[in-house]
Amino acid sequence: MKSAENVAVDAVTSDKFPSLKSVGFHPRTPTLGAEYSMVKDYAEKIIAENFKGNGLDESIIVFVEPRMESAFPDLVVAYYHEELLSAWSETRRHLNKTDLKVMHHIYCKGAVKTAEIKNIFPGSALKSLRRLSNSGLIFGDGKDWKSAPVHEVFAVYKIVAIEAKINDWRSGISQAFRNTWFASEVYLLLPSIRNKGQILDEALSKGVGVLEQASISPVLFPRTEHSSSILPKSYGSWMFNEWVWRIWRDSNQF
Repeated sequence: MKSAENVAVDAVTSDKFPSLKSVGFHPRTPTLGAEYSMVKDYAEKIIAENFKGNGLDESIIVFVEPRMESAFPDLVVAYYHEELLSAWSETRRHLNKTDLKVMHHIYCKGAVKTAEIKNIFPGSALKSLRRLSNSGLIFGDGKDWKSAPVHEVFAVYKIVAIEAKINDWRSGISQAFRNTWFASEVYLLLPSIRNKGQILDEALSKGVGVLEQASISPVLFPRTEHSSSILPKSYGSWMFNEWVWRIWRDSNQF
């Protein structure tokens, strides 16, 4: 089957993947300038580095300024196991953002009752449970529900979020840190690093890695506890998982 690898998805190219919008994919229309140029340049570097034919190629999709709640991380790279995607039910295309919030709640709890879901998600609980069940993400008897094994329904194994800043590195570190709610690794991207000691110390204290535009290799790797990097971390992680499948699916329609 045709692969969705080597893809960068932004406000323009997202039109090629019509099923994305129904599950909450709304990238920001770019503001042209030095910062956006740096973001696009680095996205191209990531893709080029990943496809050198050196035997280390991974399946990735690069998202440019996707909306995540009230923020727009500059770049998010999703690494995924492509072999899982072909086994997923076509009924997943009916899932929406609320369904993924319900899914993460069930995944975190291990087992829940319908009454609990109705209390937390009034008005949409039964429809969400039905769609999730029909898609094979949960199973139950109508009263009690459990998540399907996560290794069968969650193909993304790493989410890397990158915030780019031309000058205001402190703001960039704060923005990068906020992305930890959905990403397994977070980075600040700078055109070059001045005040290296000060920047790296502050980034390290927040668990934020640091990248320089000229190199794909991190100047500083993010400090993360093993448990804090395990996916899915939130319904936001599930959204990237679903976006990856839909891009892969739409790529294989032609």
